[in-house]
Amino acid sequence: MFHTTATRALTRAVRLPSGILVCRRVLPTHPTIPLATTSGFSTSVPALKKPQKPAKGDHHINASTSDIPVSVDTFDPDEHFAALETELVKIIEKLKDDLSKLRTSRVDPNQFEGVTVMMDKAANETVLLKDIAHVVVKGRNLSVGVYEAGNVKRVFTALQKAEFNITPVIDPKNPNHILMPLPPPTKESRMATVDAASKVGEKANAALRNTRQGSHKRIKSFKGMRQDDMRKADKQLEKIMEKAGVDAKKVTEGAKKAILEA
Repeated sequence: MFHTTATRALTRAVRLPSGILVCRRVLPTHPTIPLATTSGFSTSVPALKKPQKPAKGDHHINASTSDIPVSVDTFDPDEHFAALETELVKIIEKLKDDLSKLRTSRVDPNQFEGVTVMMDKAANETVLLKDIAHVVVKGRNLSVGVYEAGNVKRVFTALQKAEFNITPVIDPKNPNHILMPLPPPTKESRMATVDAASKVGEKANAALRNTRQGSHKRIKSFKGMRQDDMRKADKQLEKIMEKAGVDAKKVTEGAKKAILEA
């Protein structure tokens, strides 16, 4: 960047040694004055103003956008209620599983796992039934599945000698399975199982209530929601929970009916 300078010529009389008086041009000694810049813009540096402190209570006025906390936790009704329904399905499935484990018979399949099976009489070698077979309930029978065909006769003999008052028979459809018909349930055993089913149903209902409370609390945590949207979310929550309650009751009552008719 260049400056053009305005100068004003000065003259003064000077006498030479020869006695002749002459005039000499003298340049001024004061600083040069810049007139203009070739760029057309001022070269002066603008004065920087001292930043002012915001007035009390107005700190937010000068805050940058990046300093303002932005809530990214927004309510997505589809995502929220999809997760809720997934949780409710788990509760209903657990209810069904717990009810299926209830039996009107007093016979416990686990008590057969400790039956001693003679493997080699000469060597007096024995094993527990649970090591070579498994026992499950199938309808009105206990089914003993023997892992190896060579051990079926040994397991059959051991069950005959066991003091359970149950007569084993070889399953005609599967020679590796031994069936043991269960004694018919008594009225007392049925009622006891019905009571147990009721307690299982109450436990499921408690889980449903806890899930509803958690969902409602989650909805209320979104402070930026409009009142209309919050009411709609609560209404949808109640609709979903009402259906889940009906499903749980239907499953429990169905199980109790099956127990009484067994």
